Amino acid sequence: MLRKVPRARYARTDLAASTIDAVGHGSMVGLGETYIPAFALAAGVGEILSGLISTLPMMAGGLLQLIAPKGAHLVRSRRAWVVGMAAGQALSLLFLAMGAWAGHIPAWLLFTFASLYWGTGLATGPAWNTWIDTLVPARLRAGYFARRTRLNQAALMAGIIGGGLALNYSAKSDWLLPTFAVVFGVAAISRAFSAIALASQREPSVPLEHEKPAPFLVTFKELMAFPANSLIIFLLVVQASVYISGPFFNAYMLVRIQLSYGEYLVVMATAYFAKIVALSFLGGIARRIGIWRLFTLASIGIMPLPVFWTFSSNFWYLLTIQIISGTAWAAYELGMFLVLFEAIPATKRTDMLTLFNAGHVTATAAGSMIGVLLMKLSDPVYAYAVVFVASAVGRTLAVICFEAVKRRRANPRPVVAAKPRVPRPIRTTVSLADSVY
Repeated sequence: MLRKVPRARYARTDLAASTIDAVGHGSMVGLGETYIPAFALAAGVGEILSGLISTLPMMAGGLLQLIAPKGAHLVRSRRAWVVGMAAGQALSLLFLAMGAWAGHIPAWLLFTFASLYWGTGLATGPAWNTWIDTLVPARLRAGYFARRTRLNQAALMAGIIGGGLALNYSAKSDWLLPTFAVVFGVAAISRAFSAIALASQREPSVPLEHEKPAPFLVTFKELMAFPANSLIIFLLVVQASVYISGPFFNAYMLVRIQLSYGEYLVVMATAYFAKIVALSFLGGIARRIGIWRLFTLASIGIMPLPVFWTFSSNFWYLLTIQIISGTAWAAYELGMFLVLFEAIPATKRTDMLTLFNAGHVTATAAGSMIGVLLMKLSDPVYAYAVVFVASAVGRTLAVICFEAVKRRRANPRPVVAAKPRVPRPIRTTVSLADSVY
């Protein structure tokens, strides 16, 4: 007879496996996703295309992930769907490694592999969010996800440092593209370990027949009629504003101010190190002041960040800005994750988050297109400053409008009670005044 294992032990095993998944995923992002734009520059696709390599494939991937709810329901297992998509993401990185090892990759093929990477990655999100909700008790979420994210960011930072050191060492030799191949190959292995960790977790509930995904139009109407619809719109506007400048930071650092790969990795790693440090206490802050207040403060904190890059290109100044940026973004991302968990019911989460992700990547692409237009229309000397300022203005307007909507909903206009009606004598004629009042 099999010995019955206590539920608490199952929970500890699941959370430990989820943490391993976070570490593997972080390593993949640090080694792989972080260096895809740099690889595009090394492959000779140009500054603007290297910026779009992280946005247009993301939009294509976002459209691909619209099949996620139907896919998870079709296989009748969120775990099977998530593990399959994670394996597909590892395979896309392997394809990139093969292209780098070959020494040449056409731009269209680079965009295809990048689209597969983001498509499979985004397709895991909605099903994983619904699945993890069944594994993490509500009372542990703030603390657990803060710790999980902290380890994820630590692995990500380690990947950035390892990849950056390798690329910096090979930058002045003929081994730069083969080094990219090795970096992407290790990233693929990291995602494979992440997929194994995902496969080892339980699935307490599976998609039932009556939980069949609703048509997109129905889900869209439900999302827009949802009490938290202003939150969804705010997140999408912020995302678009961020990506007015976001895709061009890599080219700004590597081409405009000509950081070496070593300096580039230090600047990038500093932001993630700041995130790790911040996440060590943000979970406690969220419990004390509430997740909505944390999210509001973080939203205000990310508003002016891109403008700071226009003041100086001094290396130590950039590190200081990255510390501030990493702290603000850690609070924003943790707050966004927790408020979405609270705002969207579990029964609707997969459908709504799939549609939200599609809107998210569409906003990303729209923001990047605005950035490209501003770069094209601006004087080359001031082009980067223009997109940085435009990004900050967009974030600021989004926060101001969102806070105004929140205050109006929290303090609706008082309803004035109607005065008791005094009965009037019955008349046989009706005047114009009676139709007005």
